[in-house]
Amino acid sequence: MFNKKPKQDDKYLEIDAGMKGTLEFKDFVKLRISGRFDGNLLMKGVLIIGEDAVVNAVVEGDSIVIFGSFSGELIANKEVRLMKTSRVDADITARSIFIEEGACFDGKCNMIKEKPSDGYKTKSGIDEYFEIDELSNYLEIDKNELLDWARSGKIPCISETDSSIRFRRQDIDKWVEDNILR
Repeated sequence: MFNKKPKQDDKYLEIDAGMKGTLEFKDFVKLRISGRFDGNLLMKGVLIIGEDAVVNAVVEGDSIVIFGSFSGELIANKEVRLMKTSRVDADITARSIFIEEGACFDGKCNMIKEKPSDGYKTKSGIDEYFEIDELSNYLEIDKNELLDWARSGKIPCISETDSSIRFRRQDIDKWVEDNILR
């Protein structure tokens, strides 16, 4: 599923330089770091740390795949994959962690466990469920338009009553990913 280099038709934003500081991506992004990065990275989407990359950071994203060297802290709302060429010294918090044979890992692993509909928050404080106002802010879409989409089935939602519509973050992130990539 994850090759050392993205396919020609995959669209990744690639950083192949030395950078220090804080990067924050509010929209879904596929990001590949091939150089050196020191700092903080907050994103929604997929992060690939290339085989020649050296990253010392606190990283929060959805899916993180490491081929190179990483130290710091990883928080993944979905998964972390340590490939056989990776060298990782980090604390990892994720729903799923995959360590390929040959990968070097030193650190702690914490699994995110989903609790049923109690507003469980991840370590980073992101709610697992959105109310309509929160989702409107998150997607920067008018609340009434979201309500129309929810009622017509254009966007995944959980309707406990007619007056209480909630949106599961995991479903929304997948919906955004599927609709942006079309």
